[in-house]
Parts: sequence; C-alpha cells; structure tokens
Amino acid sequence: KSPVPQEEEAKFDFEAEGIEQGKVEARELLEPCKSLASMQIARDLRNDTTVQLSNILGSVPEETMEHCRKVAKAKEDGGDDDGSSED
Repeated sequence: KSPVPQEEEAKFDFEAEGIEQGKVEARELLEPCKSLASMQIARDLRNDTTVQLSNILGSVPEETMEHCRKVAKAKEDGGDDDGSSED
C-alpha cells in the first residue's frame, strides 16, 4: 500500500496583503462558497455526461459501428442507402 501524500498547509500573510484581523459574518463566507459550489456542480455534470456518453459508445459492438460508418459514408456520398443491403 502506497503512503498517502501529505498536503502542505497553505500559508497566507493577511497583514502583508493589508487585511486586518476582524470578525467575518457568515454571509460573507457563504456567498463565495455558493458561487464556487455552483461552478463545481455544473462542471461535474458536464464531465459526468461526457463520461457516460463515452461509456455507452464504447459498449456498442464493432459490427454495429461499422454499419453506422457505412451508412454515414453513403449519405455523405449523396446516396440514400440505409445500409440494409449486404455487400
């Protein structure tokens, strides 16, 4: 079993950035977190859809894919061939 890498603690110098110590209201922290969470959810949904589509297409039998390629090629070449006839 490989060891879990330790995350380094991020250091931020608030004083050097001109940020004074003080009380933070919950809404001041919540609003940016909501925005980040919304972006993350949207990104995850896009990625999930892509992965699902890839998995579905990967499970299509090769002979079916080949048939689809033949039909697409025939349509590109201007024919109305539905690919139902055997070569």
